[in-house]
Amino acid sequence: MKHALLFIGGNRPYLANYGTAVAEHRSHAQPMPAKLLTLVIYALIFATITAFLVSFGKESPSVPEACLAGDQAIQAGNYDQAVDNYLDCLDSEDLAERDVPAVYYLLANAYSALGNHRQAIEDYSVVLDLDPDNAWAYNNRCWAYALLQQPQKALPDCDEALRRLPDRPAVLDSRALVYWQLGETGKARDDLTRAHSIDSSVPTAETRLKEFGEMF
Repeated sequence: MKHALLFIGGNRPYLANYGTAVAEHRSHAQPMPAKLLTLVIYALIFATITAFLVSFGKESPSVPEACLAGDQAIQAGNYDQAVDNYLDCLDSEDLAERDVPAVYYLLANAYSALGNHRQAIEDYSVVLDLDPDNAWAYNNRCWAYALLQQPQKALPDCDEALRRLPDRPAVLDSRALVYWQLGETGKARDDLTRAHSIDSSVPTAETRLKEFGEMF
């Protein structure tokens, strides 16, 4: 299998820094209406670490240096270093307990980028044990299962992600890959067509189906 961490709209893996991952976790750890939650998550995806420090500085006066180093390593494409940094971050006394799921999420993303999808699945599972409402963790674990060609395990995660994040092109794309692996090409095409209708910058269904065939 080719190295197949495909980026949809430049945004896979998702929430690729400490600030946005922590903020996303905190946003759905508090009760709020579902529609408002969706808007908050969407905005936080594009937040910066600086914005995080401004918004949450009073609650988290010290951001673990290892977490910030992990972000820098991710941005540089040095995923091995990012893994080391995020592991150090998890050991840091400065890491707030409630932010642990966010760091495991980032660690899983780094493993996935390295092609170590089994370890990524283990860490996404830790995230979901600690933070069962983390829709992106469901999506990314679905994607990792699919890359290991385990579509039966992937499909429930993708369905759960879509239940929590309806009409997200990236999540539709993940489930489309799973349907394609299950031989349900019609359902895969439907998800991809829907994704393209939501965001015209996403590849067409036929283009994406061809890419699926080239991945394995």
